[in-house]
Amino acid sequence: MSSKSAGELGDRESPRAVVVRPRLLQAFAVFGGMILLIQLGGWFGRICQTDVSPIMPSLGLGVAAVVILGVGYAFPAIAFGAFIGTLLLTGSTLGAALDALAQSGGAVLAARLFLRTGDPSLSRLRDFFHFALTGVLGGAGFCTLLLFVASPLESESLSMIHAVETWLALSLGVLIFGTFSLFVFRRQDLRPPKLRGAYEMLLYSTLLAWLVYLLLTDPSLDEHGLLFLLAGCFLLGLLVAIRFGLRPLSLFIVIFVFFLPTFLVVYPDRASLAAVIRHSEAFVTTPGLPAFLGVLGCLLVAAFRDELVALQMKLDLAMASAEMCVWEWSPLGWNFHTQGWCESFGLKPEHTVSDSTLMGSIYPDDRKGFETRMDDLRTGACGPLEYTYRFRDGGGDWRWVQSRAQMLRKTADDDVSVAAGITRDVTQERIAIQARIAAIENEAELKMLRSQLNPHFLFNSLNSVRVLIGRDDPQARTMITALANLLRDVLSMRGDMTHELSREVTIVETYLSIEGIRYGERLAYEIDVDPAASHRKVPGMMIQTLVENSVKHGISQREQGGRIFVRVRIDPVDASLHISVLNDGSLGGPSGGFGIENTRRRISLATSGQGTLSLIELPGPRVEATVVLPADPQTAPPRTHSVT
Repeated sequence: MSSKSAGELGDRESPRAVVVRPRLLQAFAVFGGMILLIQLGGWFGRICQTDVSPIMPSLGLGVAAVVILGVGYAFPAIAFGAFIGTLLLTGSTLGAALDALAQSGGAVLAARLFLRTGDPSLSRLRDFFHFALTGVLGGAGFCTLLLFVASPLESESLSMIHAVETWLALSLGVLIFGTFSLFVFRRQDLRPPKLRGAYEMLLYSTLLAWLVYLLLTDPSLDEHGLLFLLAGCFLLGLLVAIRFGLRPLSLFIVIFVFFLPTFLVVYPDRASLAAVIRHSEAFVTTPGLPAFLGVLGCLLVAAFRDELVALQMKLDLAMASAEMCVWEWSPLGWNFHTQGWCESFGLKPEHTVSDSTLMGSIYPDDRKGFETRMDDLRTGACGPLEYTYRFRDGGGDWRWVQSRAQMLRKTADDDVSVAAGITRDVTQERIAIQARIAAIENEAELKMLRSQLNPHFLFNSLNSVRVLIGRDDPQARTMITALANLLRDVLSMRGDMTHELSREVTIVETYLSIEGIRYGERLAYEIDVDPAASHRKVPGMMIQTLVENSVKHGISQREQGGRIFVRVRIDPVDASLHISVLNDGSLGGPSGGFGIENTRRRISLATSGQGTLSLIELPGPRVEATVVLPADPQTAPPRTHSVT
């Protein structure tokens, strides 16, 4: 693609032309490639004197073309290329039309299935597995089925053995030329990364050529000898897969495919190989099935090797950072593998540290929690460990770190024998959070009444009291008492960032009792709280803000009023606290106003980003606000770098 900007192209070339022109050129290349590869497959089949070509590479090119170029560009090129290529090969117009329909339809089907689950870069083992699966079952399967069903239209029906051989040949074409073409279309380098690797690849190719030479010229070759030589070829492919990965391996296998017809031309008698291929009675001993399994195995090994190399690179990058450490635990002790981190915290890399020594480096108030979580991990009582605590560095200061770990191996008693994890320094993050909390708290103190008990609520409540007094209604005294209690409770916790859930529920009940007097029968509410959650800590005025939002934007906007349901539960799996406020009505805005946004920020800061607040509109219409708070949130980060 051109690197010029739209302005540099001038009047002669639009930005769209810059995109379209390379794709058109690639589509013409696919058209020509389909013709040439069909000729290659047919030529190979004629030389081997077989009814079915041992490999049909054109379908692989077609699948890769649809994946990269899209149906609009690739489909015409595949269809016309397959038609002309087959017509030149067989001279049958009907056969050419059937082959064009089979190859273009199979390519589109395989590509569409692959793009739903995989990445065209084939950078992960699962991506290549999905490509192979969709190509073999979708593309090759569709082509074989169509040719099998339509074969009576051309001449005689295709036998089941020939149908299976056709499917294997098409599958090999997808595995080999599909993978190769994907890399070519994406302009990826297929060579080994170093010059030494290039010479090594040349050596492997020479050995491969020698094996192919024996395969085609040995007069004493029988079925077992054929399988033996094929096994030698695939062992070479396996060696290339382990040494270099998927891209060089795809080039190596393509070279192997081109070696075969080349040697057949040089040695046209080819008596031994042709006889074995033609007269093999047991299908499993013919080259098709071993070749398919061998190629698939080599490609899967290469894809797995590439993924392992990528993971190793990521691990090396993580271990090079002084802020993160990779470690392992076993009953013998702890082993730390990151040089920079160990130097910063006064540990020796790759040196076993005993449990007692490590625990002595953990801040006393945090030591018990760390031991409990490690014991749970060792006995399998919980899932992956995650804990934030204070750890002594090389200079004797306490610094905040966060450890995450999971088990690697278990004993026969189902205890963890080896665990691995990472620990990173989060001191600066905690200091930044502390500064943000302080700023928010200062702002909250000044805006508490405005954001949670806003002037409109106070004004409306006092107006209601005045009306009730004028009517000599006994509810006036109840409302004044409730309003005074509410103001006292709110002012009493102005300096608290969090408080017990029971206090929050009391405020909510008082608030709703006041609003219940104002709205009368238009407001109904229910509060259902798990007793086990009463002592859990929650951000101040959190539920009250959500309930006030429900009244303001939901109940008050409906002539018939509505219902508010507050529910609090503890998740039995991870002990997180789930708070739900459900009300009749619609959302008041994209985020529910200033009170909701302020509450969301307070939840995030109070739980170090682990708590969440979501607001969704349900049919009815109804609105549900859901808060999830982690178990035992650490809401009081230190205010200084060191702890004395």
